[in-house]
Amino acid sequence: MLHSESIVEEPLPPYPSPEDLEHLTRHIRPMIPEAMLNRIMAKAGITFADPKIGILISLAGQALIHDIVKDAVAMGQQQGQGQPPLKGQMLLRKNLEKVLQEHGMKQLPGEPFPGVKSPPPPQSQS
Repeated sequence: MLHSESIVEEPLPPYPSPEDLEHLTRHIRPMIPEAMLNRIMAKAGITFADPKIGILISLAGQALIHDIVKDAVAMGQQQGQGQPPLKGQMLLRKNLEKVLQEHGMKQLPGEPFPGVKSPPPPQSQS
């Protein structure tokens, strides 16, 4: 379950300056582990001359994931208008698929767990 109040936004300038990028690589640790990034890049045949490039790629991926989740949660909130608010928001696959398509993902992955039913949405507590 995703709690929308746990999402902390730190807006970046639309086009960060080299100084801003340097600050990011020195003072912000990406949520995507370095080992995971290196493995993904190695499978794609990519290596980095400067490790800071990997940090920037991780931060860009993190920002993209944040935007996608935020948009999908907002879509779910819009669909639930007129209903009592829930303690948390459930991220629905149908909303995630719409947002991924809006972000340019043409082919979506299949069901993550074929044959397993998704849990029902949480009920509001009176």
